[in-house]
Order: sequence, then C-alpha cells, then structure tokens
Amino acid sequence: MKPNRTLICALALISICSLSSVAEAEAKPIFKKKAVALGDSQQERELRSALQQIARERKPISKLGVVLANIHDFDATLRKEAKARLDMTDRLQVISIEPGSIGEKLGLAFGDKLIQLNELYFPRGSKALSQISERDIARINWDEEIDMVIIRGGYGQSLSLSDRTASAAATPPSNQGSEG
Repeated sequence: MKPNRTLICALALISICSLSSVAEAEAKPIFKKKAVALGDSQQERELRSALQQIARERKPISKLGVVLANIHDFDATLRKEAKARLDMTDRLQVISIEPGSIGEKLGLAFGDKLIQLNELYFPRGSKALSQISERDIARINWDEEIDMVIIRGGYGQSLSLSDRTASAAATPPSNQGSEG
C-alpha cells in the first residue's frame, strides 16, 4: 500500500515543531495544524534541519505571513528526500505561517502550493521566490477581499477572505459598547 503523502507531510511538521526550541517557535512559529512524519535516519534529520533553517532565516511574505520554499531550496543531496517525504516540487510551498496573519485566516496549511493571489501568479523554478517582486506584493490591497488558488493534496482549491473593512466598520469601538 502506498503511503498517503498528505498524512506524511502532516506528521513531518509535528516532528519539526517538536524539535524546535521555544525561543525559535516564538521568533518564527511553524504552523502546527499539519505535520510531517520524518524518521530518525541521517537524511531525515538533515531534511528536518534544512526546513527549520529556512523557516528561521526567511522573511515571511508581507501581510500574507507565510514563509515559502520549493525543491530548489534544498541541497542536491536532500532533494530526492524532500520530494518523497514533503512532496516538494518547483512550485512555492508554505513551510511556515505566522499566527494571526492573513495566511492563517485563509486557512493555508503546511505544504500548500501557491498558484495565484488575487491578480498575482506565483512563478515556478529555482528563482521563483526572487521573481516575486516587492512591487507586485505592494499592489495587493490587504484590506479588501483576498482570493487564492492553491494545490493541496494534489487538488486545486480556491480560498477566499472577504472584505474585512466592512465587517470592522460594523463593529462598534471597544470604548463605546453596543449602544454607541
């Protein structure tokens, strides 16, 4: 029986999170809703270490609050293992999500492959992350509806976060109570 890759990815992240120190988790939290089952072999320890290093060192994407990586972020000796254990490809994938970020509110999960964010299409390949320009990200109005297209578990999905300015305007300020 072939192992379920989604389950494998889910168990590996738990393993990654359990090895992170509390200080690392506070500095760059790894999304803990899914996990990846990485064993104790030398290659699996190296893969775990590489993921932790990327999550620690890489800056999250603007207000989306996600750290992205793809197969090209791994040393050539780890690429086969990253593909087999984490389903890493040349598409940018979520490896960490900041608490309270738009990514968390959208329901992004570890391993999600990003295709599109509103009008911005995510590139593929070894230079994918550097090809997303700050100017492109800056054009996104984070206060309006956010629409994403992702691949999760081999299937395309659309995620949406409605206009948050309208719901915020309907809520009275905390110092006025419900009567105004």
